[in-house]
Amino acid sequence: MSHSVVRALLVSCLLLPMTAPMRKVLAASPALAVVDLGEASFASTKTNETWATIHLDGRMEMDGQWVLTIHSDGRLVDAGGKLISSMAANGRIDSGLIIDPDGMVHTAEGTVIMQIAPDGVLLVRGKPTFVRINVSNPRVRRGAMFAFLLHRNWRG
Repeated sequence: MSHSVVRALLVSCLLLPMTAPMRKVLAASPALAVVDLGEASFASTKTNETWATIHLDGRMEMDGQWVLTIHSDGRLVDAGGKLISSMAANGRIDSGLIIDPDGMVHTAEGTVIMQIAPDGVLLVRGKPTFVRINVSNPRVRRGAMFAFLLHRNWRG
């Protein structure tokens, strides 16, 4: 039985007293994943040059330097560990935008403003840009888009 299932069972069992072993299981249980971690890269559609990479552990490198880390619980932190932003389970980020599991960025009203096309090209309001986002599997799109939106040192 997975830790998250055990956690849900223990938390929902209000009739049982909270014992020390139960506290241990709850403390060791991982948080539910908001962002699936995986490899992604950002490249220019003009030169095909890769200028940023996200590794399996969520670390993002730009020009060989570690710049931020995406955590599966939805936190995005800089290389020094300072929180940049966070994402709720429904994909809402601090700015109020929502990033769905497919990497589509919506306004609170539901208007799609950014998305990753099937070929990886970033679309802004339906128009192609110079950015290609390559992901190891489609579930990584949400985290890749989150990093793209919030990193402050993108080059064009």
